[in-house]
Parts: sequence; C-alpha cells; structure tokens
Amino acid sequence: MNIDKIVGVVAPVDEAAVEAELVAYITGMDVETAGEPWRIENVGQADWALRKLIETQAAYGQYADEISLWEAARKRAKHAIDFFTELLQAWAIGARTKDTKSFALAHGTVSTRQSAARLSISDKDAILEWAATNAPDAIKVTSEVQLSLLTNVTIEVMLVGERRTNMATGEIVVDNREPVLLTDEALATVGGAGSGWQVEPITLQMAVADGKVVPGMTVVPAKVTASVTALGV
Repeated sequence: MNIDKIVGVVAPVDEAAVEAELVAYITGMDVETAGEPWRIENVGQADWALRKLIETQAAYGQYADEISLWEAARKRAKHAIDFFTELLQAWAIGARTKDTKSFALAHGTVSTRQSAARLSISDKDAILEWAATNAPDAIKVTSEVQLSLLTNVTIEVMLVGERRTNMATGEIVVDNREPVLLTDEALATVGGAGSGWQVEPITLQMAVADGKVVPGMTVVPAKVTASVTALGV
C-alpha cells in the first residue's frame, strides 16, 4: 500500500466548524454549530487532523522554555512562602503562653491553636492482641468477597440499561430495561432510536446460570482505546 496515495486524498474540511468545536472543547462552553458535530470520515481528513495536531504541538513547544521558567519561578516563590510561614509558626508556638495564644502584628496576625490528643494505631497486630483481652467490643470484624475465588458458579453478563446520545444535539437519554442475556441479538435491539443516535449498553450486571441477576455486582465492559503518534514529535 502506497502511503503517499493515502495521505494525498482530497479531504474538504469545514475548518470554521472544527474551530467552533475546538473552542467548546477547550473552554467547556456551549458553542452553536451548524449541523452535526464534525467527525473524521476518511483518511484524507484524518491526515489533515494529524497535521493540525503537529502544528499545535510545535506551537506548544515554542513556549515550553518560558513555561519551564515560569514554573521554576512559581516553585521558588512557593518555597519562600513556606520558609517565612514556618519561621512565623515556630516563633508563635515558642512565644505562646497560657494567656497569649494570638499575636496581632502590624501586617497581620499569627495565631496558635492546641488540638486535643487522639489515638493512632502504629502496630495493628499488637493492638489487636491487646484489645482481644482488654477491649473485645472495640474489635471490628469485616468480611469481603474475593472475586477471583468465584469459581463455583457459572457467570453470565446481563444487559440492564442503555445510553443513547443524539449526535446532532448532544442530548443523552439513559433507560433501564428488564435484564436480558448480553448477546449480539440483544445489542441489535438496544435503543431503537433511529438514525442520528449513538447507542451503547450500560449497567452490565453479573448473573448466575439461571438468569437471576446477582445483587451488588456490576460488570465493567471491555474498552477499545487508540493512541496517536505524529511524525517528528
């Protein structure tokens, strides 16, 4: 396959629409766009988006040194704040008396406060051994289910909910449904909202072989991710 032929595909792009969506993505503000949100539809448009990514990364790189300098200056200022704060705290604690716990200065106030003593466990095994004889009511017994040991039941994944997203308006509708075994046929009937909607199953639950949903359990569905590697970056 000739890569030159792939990236050379003519790919008209509504750059104004993409810019509007970019502003919304960066600022989190609602920006009106005409028609459905722009999405990559062919390899030519994909290469256009990749070129824009490279241009943006190059622009970011131009400011990298300045960003580093400002970050170093911020860290130095923070260390200076901590330095003077700790000096003032140590002085106020040393100068504190029974009658004087706060110091009003020309540029502000340094106050001290004494917290109540509290218990803290430093050796769990030792305190458990002591409490077993001296304070058994203070011992809390907990139980947990080890999922890796659920080997004596047949597990089925049940579909009990769906999320529909209107690709034109962004409207999201979440519906619950009677639990059904998760199969290709079941997924094909999810939503029924017509074109223009993206439908995905949600709220997957575990069930044993008799089809009864196991309470307190959900299934995290498999997820496909993608990575981008731009040339020269």
